[in-house]
Amino acid sequence: MPRLVISLVLGALLLVFSAQNLNQVTIRFIFGPEVHLPLIIIVWASVLVGFLVCTLQHLAGAVNGRKKAKKENKEEDDE
Repeated sequence: MPRLVISLVLGALLLVFSAQNLNQVTIRFIFGPEVHLPLIIIVWASVLVGFLVCTLQHLAGAVNGRKKAKKENKEEDDE
């Protein structure tokens, strides 16, 4: 329950923050042309990338944990 409340509060703060940043910004990549986008898109893209990175790390840890548990169970069965 506390996790849900914290998530809702952070989500609301993110909405308020992004809604106040509607002005256009220029993004310069190392290669390629300049891109002009509203700051709200940059903020949400950053949030999405961060969410995906965290999710992939969590999934990788879960897979490694399962593999490790299977290996330990197999070793116990062999004994």
